[in-house]
Amino acid sequence: MKDLYKHRVSISGLNLLAKSPRAYKKYIEKPQNEESEALRKGSALDCMLTEPEEFDNRFAVADSTPPGGMMGEFVRVFLDFRTKSSDSSEAAYEAALQAAYKISGFKTKYETVLKKFEADDIQEYIMFVIDSQGKTILSPNEWVSALGMKEMLLNNECTKKYLVSLPSNPMVTSYDQLSITWYHGKLECKSILDKVLVLHESKHIIPIDIKTTSKGVGSFIQSFIRYGYFRQCSFYRDAIEYWLYHESGLENPESWTIEPFRFIVADSNLNDFPLIYVASDKDLKIGKQGGYIKGSNKPIKGWSQLIDDLFWYQASRDWRYTREEHLHHLEVPIDMFE
Repeated sequence: MKDLYKHRVSISGLNLLAKSPRAYKKYIEKPQNEESEALRKGSALDCMLTEPEEFDNRFAVADSTPPGGMMGEFVRVFLDFRTKSSDSSEAAYEAALQAAYKISGFKTKYETVLKKFEADDIQEYIMFVIDSQGKTILSPNEWVSALGMKEMLLNNECTKKYLVSLPSNPMVTSYDQLSITWYHGKLECKSILDKVLVLHESKHIIPIDIKTTSKGVGSFIQSFIRYGYFRQCSFYRDAIEYWLYHESGLENPESWTIEPFRFIVADSNLNDFPLIYVASDKDLKIGKQGGYIKGSNKPIKGWSQLIDDLFWYQASRDWRYTREEHLHHLEVPIDMFE
């Protein structure tokens, strides 16, 4: 377990802190791997594009789609119990079945559910998951989606420039999954960038992040705000600058230009062609220092403000309420109208 009062800061954590100090506390003390179709597809695509040699070590593709509905929940809970326990006794097996029955919410008799659970296709899937322990399980549809996005990105006229043409240029160095430990003041931070292109001839550096969406690539602007990507690109921009001066080994770092941050966005449903979204200087500034969304008077915090908040929570040792709620003595004014 990480120390809540002394740990490296990531943008994922700061985006959770923007939601609530309780979410951040849980993230540090009891980290959990998020499991969702969108995250699995995005992770698989990232690996296919940036670390293809690692794909078979990190992912396993199921032969069939896992069961859905209540049986899907029954199987999920059962597997959670079985894969996390070192007890292989019959009693432990039965306890896992009973827990799965209770949590999945079945109203039919336990014996009836157990008979369905023992069907060959479900048992084959369970053995596959157990044999693939430690890997992310992809359904056939998820694998096809990730593979389709990969092919679209590598062959589209706007995205292949950054994923194929420039990386194959002998005057360009392509860093994939570039991990940077850097400092904001004395605070240790950690950033992992999908791709960083170093153009030696022009002395330009291009930071890139790959995103997926199931709502069409035109919806990315909403995701940019909702998921805190404006903070992410700003946080990563400072990480790249630190890397340039302290770790890159490039001569005369002051003569290099860090280009605007680019998001390569792919449609996981394979309906839309991919697009590239480019963060402006203002996006980077607001991402760090905070500000307002166009047409809104609701303030949003930048990552440096959230770090200040983090210090405040660590000093007060109170993670129940937000800093603003404390400042209002837990009686927050509504003030909704102009």
